[in-house]
Amino acid sequence: MSNLTFKIKNLEVLPWQNDMDNVVKTVHYSAILTDKEHSAELIGSINLKTPEPYQFINYNDLSEELVISWIKPCLDLVSIENSLTSKLNSIKNPTIYKNPPWVN
Repeated sequence: MSNLTFKIKNLEVLPWQNDMDNVVKTVHYSAILTDKEHSAELIGSINLKTPEPYQFINYNDLSEELVISWIKPCLDLVSIENSLTSKLNSIKNPTIYKNPPWVN
């Protein structure tokens, strides 16, 4: 059984926009798929739309869970999980490159 999780790496913030301070513009994240013994990671970023003033949340009130909830609807979760599953399978069953037996 695999487990897909997200971690926020960092945030790009505009100091001021539309009468709002510290507006998150871009979220840099990692998606991590783990099983019992291995893990694979994909790093990405999402540009966010400027929030309406009534939707704005103060920067100091942000949590990782909240920011993840912002980016997940923007992501192709099936594609991410498929890509990470492929990476995980490659880690678990690596391709080994060898010289042909006639080359020393």
